[in-house]
Amino acid sequence: MCSSDLVASTRAGQSSSPNADAEEARAWADHERAWAEFETSVRGGARVRVTDVPWPPGGPYRGGGGIVRGGTLASLARRELIETGSHRRKTTDGDTKSQSDKGGPEDRRLAAFRRAFRRASLRWHPDKFEGKFGNALSADACVGDDDGERDGGSERDGVGETHAQRIRRRVRCIAQEINDAWSAKKNDENKGLGPQLGVENSASPCMPCSGAV
Repeated sequence: MCSSDLVASTRAGQSSSPNADAEEARAWADHERAWAEFETSVRGGARVRVTDVPWPPGGPYRGGGGIVRGGTLASLARRELIETGSHRRKTTDGDTKSQSDKGGPEDRRLAAFRRAFRRASLRWHPDKFEGKFGNALSADACVGDDDGERDGGSERDGVGETHAQRIRRRVRCIAQEINDAWSAKKNDENKGLGPQLGVENSASPCMPCSGAV
C-alpha cells in the first residue's frame, strides 16, 4: 500500500489494509456502475422512486451497500489518494514517480479532500441533483417497504412524504454531511490541528434524517 500507508489511512482512528481498501474500492465501483445505470434509466423516461437512487456506499439508506471508513467525504478522499497514486508520471531524470509523491503527506491529504469535495458536490448538491433528476422524481406516496427504509426502521419525520419529497430530503442530508465534513476539515487546517479524515463522525447530523432511515 504505502505512500505513508495511504497517508496514515486518514487519521481519526481509521486503519488501512489491502483487504479493507479492496472492499471499499468494490463498494465505490458498484456505486459508480449503479449510478451509470440510474442515469441511463432516467434518460429513458423512468420515474424515480426512493429505492431507485444509488445512495452513497456505507450510508444509512437501503441501496447504499458496502463498507466505507470514516464517512462519505473521508472515503472519497482515500479513493482520490489511491487513484492519484495509481497514475505515474516521468520525472526530469527519467524515473517514474507517483503524482501523490508531490508535496508532503498533509499536502496530499488536503488535495485529496479538495478533489473529493468537488466530486461529491457534483453529484449530491441539491441544485445539481434537481437539475438532472428533478423532473423524473415520482410523485407517488411512500408506503410500506416502498420507501427504502433499512431494517424496518421508520422515517418519523417523513410520514406522508412522496418519493420526490423523500429523495430531495435525503439529498439535502447527504449534501449537509459532506459540507459539514469539508467545513470541519478546513477549520482543522486553519487551527493548525492537521487534517482529520473521518470528520463526518463529529459533524452535526442533518436532523430530519437522523435515526433509522
